[in-house]
Amino acid sequence: MKRFNSIFRFKQFHIQQTEGVFRLGTDAVLLGSWASLQTNGNAILDVGTGTGIVGFMAAQRTERHVIGIDVAPDAIRCANLNRDSNPWRQRISFHCSSVESFEPELKLDDILMNPPYFLNHTPKATPTLNVARHGDADLPQRWLNSPAVVSNPDVQIHLILPTASFPLWQRTWEQLGWTLIRHQGVQGRRDGTVIRQLICLGKNGLAEPETEPRHVYEIDGTRSAWYQSLTEAFYLDADK
Repeated sequence: MKRFNSIFRFKQFHIQQTEGVFRLGTDAVLLGSWASLQTNGNAILDVGTGTGIVGFMAAQRTERHVIGIDVAPDAIRCANLNRDSNPWRQRISFHCSSVESFEPELKLDDILMNPPYFLNHTPKATPTLNVARHGDADLPQRWLNSPAVVSNPDVQIHLILPTASFPLWQRTWEQLGWTLIRHQGVQGRRDGTVIRQLICLGKNGLAEPETEPRHVYEIDGTRSAWYQSLTEAFYLDADK
């Protein structure tokens, strides 16, 4: 398996990115930092794990078992490569599976999802990256109603979505009886529009008050105080 020369280093682990696997981005770091995870509890499922980054962040934040799944064999090979050097490798496992067909052996309390960015969009040529970036309009229905997701009535789902995809996902979760528990709009820069939606869904939880949009970067390109605070446990250069 061909590797890129660069390694992305966090405070407690590092990510080796391999050819054909969706590369580490701000969306994954936002999701892994923002999701409200209890220290103890049942297992955490990371859907579309890619390099394994969101699952590793969950392992750092909790003492729970983390399961990562991805339909792309190259992604699972990459995630396992990163797991081998991870300090929490004894309680992290990766499986090549779709969320629709996955049958968890452990009870799930939290599910992390970073779905394909484009829905009903013409894909590019790289097959593995197509899976990570492109989905169809039925994907929200399949993911939110899959057996693994609905196996525990108290499970919470944590997602990051492009703003353009939010209405389709919202219609779907309302039809399926999910409740919006937490919601955070995110701007790229302070002077920009809201481009991402951080979402927490549940069926038995109480909704929290909606918050004002937050931004990742200031106008001069430095990280905002909100983003620094959110990610300070992970970035080596947390104050930049």
